[in-house]
Amino acid sequence: VFVPVITRLAAMPFFVLAAQLCPSDAEATLFALIMGISNMSWVTGNYLGVGLVAAMNIYEPEFDNMVCIRAVSLKQ
Repeated sequence: VFVPVITRLAAMPFFVLAAQLCPSDAEATLFALIMGISNMSWVTGNYLGVGLVAAMNIYEPEFDNMVCIRAVSLKQ
């Protein structure tokens, strides 16, 4: 519950910097664009995560291949 809130708060300095760098009267448009890209990347990451779990045949009763998922996520 708190992770999305903390993630958004951690990104706020980036949003403020982006708003300061853009031309006058375009801050709202730029903020909307950045938030749209941020939301789209979050959704895309969730779908890719679900696809990766399905591709590795990880299902609820047994989590045998979870070590492989952890290794893939640590390579970032």
